[in-house]
Amino acid sequence: MKKIPKLIQWLPAVLLAILINLIGPNPAFALSPHLEFEQLTIEQGLSASTVFSILQDPEGFMWFATPDGLNKYDGYDFKIYKNDPSDIYSISDNFVTTLYEKGEGIWVGTNDGGLNYFNKVTEQFTRYKNNPSNPQSLSNNHILSIHEDKNQVLWVGTEDGFNQFNPQTGDFIRYKNDPNNLDSLIRNSVTAIYENQWGELWLGTKGGLEKFDRNTQKFIHYQHHPDDPKSLSDNSISSIIEDREGNLWISTLGGGVNKFNRDTEEFTRYMNDPNNPHSISSNTVSQIYQDETGLIWMGTGSWLGSSGGNGLNLFNPNTEEFTTYTPNPGNPHSLSDSAVFSIYEDRSGILWFGTFIGGINKYDRHRIKFDRYTYEPGNPHGMAEDPAIMSIYEDKNGTIWLGTFGGFLEKFDRETGEFTTYQNNPNDPDSLSVGGVWSIYEDRYGTLWIGTFGGGLDTLDRKTNKFTHYTHDPNNPASLSDNSVVSMFEDQQGTFWIGTFGGGLNQLDRETGTFTAYQADPNNPNSLSDNSIWQIYEDTRGKLWVATHQGGLNQLDRQTGNFTRYQKSDTLNSLSNNSVLSIYEDPTGILWLGTFGGGVNKFDPLTQTFIAYNETDGLPNDVVYGILPDDQGNLWLSTNKGLSKFNPSQETFKNYDTSDGLLSNEFNAGAYYKSKTGQMLFGNVKGFNVFFPEQVKNNPYIPPIVITGFKKLNETTQLDQAISQIKALNLSYQDYVFSFEFAALNYTATEKNQYAYKLEGFDKDWINSGTRRYATYTNLDGGHYTFHVKGSNNDGVW
Repeated sequence: MKKIPKLIQWLPAVLLAILINLIGPNPAFALSPHLEFEQLTIEQGLSASTVFSILQDPEGFMWFATPDGLNKYDGYDFKIYKNDPSDIYSISDNFVTTLYEKGEGIWVGTNDGGLNYFNKVTEQFTRYKNNPSNPQSLSNNHILSIHEDKNQVLWVGTEDGFNQFNPQTGDFIRYKNDPNNLDSLIRNSVTAIYENQWGELWLGTKGGLEKFDRNTQKFIHYQHHPDDPKSLSDNSISSIIEDREGNLWISTLGGGVNKFNRDTEEFTRYMNDPNNPHSISSNTVSQIYQDETGLIWMGTGSWLGSSGGNGLNLFNPNTEEFTTYTPNPGNPHSLSDSAVFSIYEDRSGILWFGTFIGGINKYDRHRIKFDRYTYEPGNPHGMAEDPAIMSIYEDKNGTIWLGTFGGFLEKFDRETGEFTTYQNNPNDPDSLSVGGVWSIYEDRYGTLWIGTFGGGLDTLDRKTNKFTHYTHDPNNPASLSDNSVVSMFEDQQGTFWIGTFGGGLNQLDRETGTFTAYQADPNNPNSLSDNSIWQIYEDTRGKLWVATHQGGLNQLDRQTGNFTRYQKSDTLNSLSNNSVLSIYEDPTGILWLGTFGGGVNKFDPLTQTFIAYNETDGLPNDVVYGILPDDQGNLWLSTNKGLSKFNPSQETFKNYDTSDGLLSNEFNAGAYYKSKTGQMLFGNVKGFNVFFPEQVKNNPYIPPIVITGFKKLNETTQLDQAISQIKALNLSYQDYVFSFEFAALNYTATEKNQYAYKLEGFDKDWINSGTRRYATYTNLDGGHYTFHVKGSNNDGVW
């Protein structure tokens, strides 16, 4: 827990002291196997689409270098710092090339304005520029690289020289190429600076790699030699890193990437091979970065001339293979641009990628909790262009079958990720019947049954791919009672039941192909209560339950053919809604019912009582389509507002929406299934999500909390220091309305961060403000007060 005291005092007539207590955190890390990107562009407030450099400061703010200003980001808003010709303490040039974090400030390199030091307390820039008449000034105003070594010496690479900075005097020592000195800098353009674990200072230049001996002031050169395949592949270097094994990795603008072995002083080259899809995608590599898991990321492209970008590359050190990520116009979660100029991992494990014209891309390991499948234009093995899933089933071979609203039957091979599509062909009587595929079931004989909405009942011969049809015949009472089949079930006795939407319940004799119908009779209270049936379910006691569209829950006595009805009434503990969509029996014999508008109901068959849980209890939506149990006793509920994990013993809900990786918040009745491996599948209007419940984990990162704004009389107040840094504020009696604004610096689904605050001396208890990020106070009496604020991350971890 981090506490930063801050003081606000009334002037002498009325004294008010407020201590601001920021409660915050220790970072943690987890890896997600699924790679998707979230974009931040000028539409979200970024000042330009090109991002050259990224860093996170000690407070937790993110900073971005663009050609149109320095950007500060708190997860909600961008603050842009630009040159003001009338203010000598503003940034010297809007074109920001590189950033380096330094304690209470940030070193900022510009394209033509030299070096700036930004003081985060005063929010002022100190400028260091080239002075042609002063040989102890910066050698050139075009800054390419900045690095502070372990001795806290600052080194600056420019377009014309390498510089050592003396902060006490403000002077620079210059290092340049001297044609008469073979030990001098080989080329004056210093594009990268890196100090390895042994304290060696390595420089990347446009003329090769340099190792600088600070004791002898000599440079050791490593260059490309056409006749030596173990030499550097290209002399134009863009970045340098060191991996966990102590190898240097050098990216170049023409020769791909090089791994340098310090012991042998040999380079291993990784270059593009057009015949190898697992090679690096381009030889123009702008940035290289190793994340906390050991994976190495490489951005391609160059600011000079053509961008030359061919996507983002992920290198697996174990297999020495590259995976390339490129923009896909049909996928909004793909990389936004082919040229990637900057890469950074923040303390929560989010990877940030700055691009040439696509702004910022975030790969968030914590955000995507659910794998998802939807229609992908141009993918011949993908889903059909009708992603609304109405039914899901796994056959005995482990193949997943899906039915869509538009009438497609999809066979999904989970190993290959490929889909095979079946659809109606008016010219082929052996094709799938017309109508949406609303139910799928495999019986004990291995027959695959497909229920369509309007086209009757089909079976599929998986060897011949031919369909057999069963339809309603008005002249035949032993035919299917209605052509809309929305549910099927085979009971323990082997009886096959079919639920229709409008024709009641059917019992099929598979030997004769005849149907016996059970239908609603207004004059018979022992008949089925409604002819539209959403689900048929048999409990562990052998009782058959029928969920109906408008008639509540029914129990069938198979000996007498009579139904017992359970419906909504004015009595206490009745069913909350007569539209019952799903049924599940837990290990204790309790039936759980999903309803259309009444939430989820807990039904005890012994006491014949219902308890309803709805939005007021934490359920995200009162329409509950499907119910699936996990191995920890939780129930997963699909709704019209996302998925919910319900803990029956604690009566708590944990809700998930599109910000967690769901394709859509709107799910469908009948589209839910738990596979033999425990994997859950839920269908929605855009496709389906797949996940193992035990792998859906909370984001463990506890974010730092910062004060981001202060207002008096509802107007933003300009202070002499940054509000996040201020230790004391003085207010007079005239400032009778004031507000604090605050932010939890968690960048995973920031919109779901939660807040609570308390003004000690005024508020008796904590005020839970939900996602609201401000606190306003009016007409306080004079005195001393302490303001506390705390925040959670997107998963409610405080």
